[in-house]
Order: sequence, then C-alpha cells, then structure tokens
Amino acid sequence: MKDARETGEEVFREEFLDAFDEDFGTVWGEFVAAPRCAYDYWFCGQPAPVRELPLEVSGVDCEDPDTLGFSDPRAEKTRGAFRAEKVIRFNLGQDGPVTFELAHSDAYLGRCGTCTNQVPVTLLASFDTPGMPPLPFDVDLPAGEYVLILRDGGAGDALIRAYVAD
Repeated sequence: MKDARETGEEVFREEFLDAFDEDFGTVWGEFVAAPRCAYDYWFCGQPAPVRELPLEVSGVDCEDPDTLGFSDPRAEKTRGAFRAEKVIRFNLGQDGPVTFELAHSDAYLGRCGTCTNQVPVTLLASFDTPGMPPLPFDVDLPAGEYVLILRDGGAGDALIRAYVAD
C-alpha cells in the first residue's frame, strides 16, 4: 500500500482487493467480529514436545531448536548483551498449585489455547543472592497446556524447576 500513487479510502479498498482478492469490508467485518487474544503463542501449535511435570531445565543453549532469537554483536554495543530465550511447553493435568524455582533467569508463563483459555501472562523472576538456593513459590493454575519462555539472566546458568505443589 505504501507504493500507491494516490491516497484515500477508495484507493485503499481497490489496492486491498487487488492484493488479496477479497473485499476489504468483508474481511474487516470478520476481523472485528473475532475475539481478540492478549497473546499469540504461535509456538503452542508447533510439533515441539509437551513435557509433563515435574520438569527441570538448566541453561539456554543457542544451538537448541527451542531457543528463540539470534546473536548480533552490533546490538550488544547499543542495547546490552543478548539474552537467549528457550521455549518450554508443559501440560498440567488438573487444576491446582504449581511450584516454580528459578535461578539466574526470568520466565514468562502463559497458557496455550483459544482466547477464552488464556490467563494473563505472568513474569517469574529469580532473586539471585550468592550462596542462597532458589526460593520455591506456588502459582494456582487451571488444567491445560502452558508455555514458559525462559530467559538467561547472565549471572550464571539459567535454571527453572516446575512441579505440582504438595
């Protein structure tokens, strides 16, 4: 659309029809009628394995196919060090509390599924004190498939443990 010689709604609608072979009004009506999701976890539908609890992941390896992002030495000079992210999917069989322990990392926790299944994304973070082990904490979760996006904290190997609380 940026290359359109003329501007205005009529030109936009014509260009849209030419580009997508669909009427903009029809597509727009379908778009606004659909529920809005807060998060689009595209990796929930991928063939990566879904783990069962308990789980433990130590370190974020850039060679792992479940690691997101890329390393760009130029970006480190302007925006700080690159922090790799590992995608971890797990299944919770029934509603209840899940205990998390983190070290040298933070993680985003979200729920896979349709918009009606999603719960607000939660940021989990470690408070690293030399000589102290990871502190466990519980999060009440409904049954379902979840995704953790684990980010390396840079001060040591990222670690996350998750298990059904006692």
